[in-house]
Amino acid sequence: MIVLTASAKTYADRHGQSALLADAGIPAGCQAGDIVSVGDADFYILRRRWVLDGDNSRLEITLDHPVRVR
Repeated sequence: MIVLTASAKTYADRHGQSALLADAGIPAGCQAGDIVSVGDADFYILRRRWVLDGDNSRLEITLDHPVRVR
């Protein structure tokens, strides 16, 4: 599951990229800090979080924009 921060969502909505990001097949092997490029825009993986719900689990990947140098 892809989650966008407020700034990433604002940017994606303005540039018509929200649906593409929501359906992105980012693999489970991704790491926090990886860059995800969509057209001319770069988003970065801010956080990976496993969400457990009873017998189910899912990987939640949070994308942020703009890319911040740490």
